[in-house]
Amino acid sequence: ITVQPDGAGLPGDRVVVEVAALSDHQVRITSTSPQTVVDVVAPTGSWSVASGVVTFTGGYQPVIAGSATTSFVRAPYTDPNVRFAHRVLRDLEMRIPSGAERSAYAGQLEAGTLTRAQMAASITATDTYRAIAVDRAFVDILRRGTDIPGRAYWVERLRDGLVLRRLRANLYGSPEYVSEQGGGTNPGYVAAAYRDILGRTAGAMEIDYWVGEIAAGRPRGTVADRFLNTPEARTVVIRDQFLRFADREPTNAEIATWTTALASSTTDGEVALVRFLTASGAYFTRPDA
Repeated sequence: ITVQPDGAGLPGDRVVVEVAALSDHQVRITSTSPQTVVDVVAPTGSWSVASGVVTFTGGYQPVIAGSATTSFVRAPYTDPNVRFAHRVLRDLEMRIPSGAERSAYAGQLEAGTLTRAQMAASITATDTYRAIAVDRAFVDILRRGTDIPGRAYWVERLRDGLVLRRLRANLYGSPEYVSEQGGGTNPGYVAAAYRDILGRTAGAMEIDYWVGEIAAGRPRGTVADRFLNTPEARTVVIRDQFLRFADREPTNAEIATWTTALASSTTDGEVALVRFLTASGAYFTRPDA
């Protein structure tokens, strides 16, 4: 099995790869991103590092992680609170927590002085989490990494209450996106926005309509927000987060509930969804990979 989390030539994004070492399997991790975190779960074996490449071996074929990755090899956690603390920090902050951090959080969870919902809420309320969201938006939309002033600006806007959808709408409406993805024209912009936001090709009548709206003075960022706030686009976000944290598709009822939540322009429904899923029993009881 070969896992390559980033496409060649794309800017580096934060990616977590959770791998279980299995008998008679070989796993090779390669990545163009220096921010990939590889979390290898294996009950027995040993590992070595040569020229930045981590190789783990046991009673199975080796797991090899390339030099661009941050690799962490561990045994399965027997304490569910320790496992949760490790996983939620890894998945939300894209880093491997220290043993002291895991123990401290697990102790609070066990004692009842901290709930899983409170821990998820505290992590997603940090500038670290906001900065990751900004970086992902820049990579996904502008196809480049975030510059330091740009990151600081948008982190502050998110801290002040801007919802993630509006952040993305601003980037989709930026002159850079229009120039680089839309070819500098309004028809090209509308076609690119349909492709990137809705995942489909815009019809001629759709392009004509939105080009007319832009020509009449509607800002491109407002057009992008209209696309992002459609049930179609909101469902994509919901499915992605359920697959990421619950390892399953959402039900129709769950889609209906969260589609409504994501429509708000004052309360960030996407952050609320991430908090809900990471605090859920399904996420807590997920076994190590």
